[in-house]
Amino acid sequence: MQDSGQKFEFETAIAAVDAADNTLVVGEVIDTQNVDSLTFIFSTGIMADGGATWTVTVFDDDAVGMGTENAVADDFLIGTEAAVSWDETADGTARKIGYIGPKRYVRIKVQPADNSSSSPFSCIAMKGITRKGMKTTQVI
Repeated sequence: MQDSGQKFEFETAIAAVDAADNTLVVGEVIDTQNVDSLTFIFSTGIMADGGATWTVTVFDDDAVGMGTENAVADDFLIGTEAAVSWDETADGTARKIGYIGPKRYVRIKVQPADNSSSSPFSCIAMKGITRKGMKTTQVI
């Protein structure tokens, strides 16, 4: 068995949050320079509010400030935003969506609806790195 951890870098896309209302949750901007793959991995806690939903949208842009961001076309996603979105029955689940678009900067946004109580979740960006972009802690 090989350690695949050396082939990826991980960044927090959304730090663990306990969304208790319908406020839009805006993720961190992820830089895809020297990256050959990008997957967002969501983890949910115990969803306390019956009838609530959380809708995920992936955005990209050429500028780090995301001032001209657009929702990513389905052609540039591995999986669908509908499949990675969840409702109150998604207690303790993990979901993923991949990005294969041409833009350098990517982020996700999660819009809760009909939510009025504790709904914890987080998201990690898993970046597949090329040899050129690899970082190491090994001293040479």
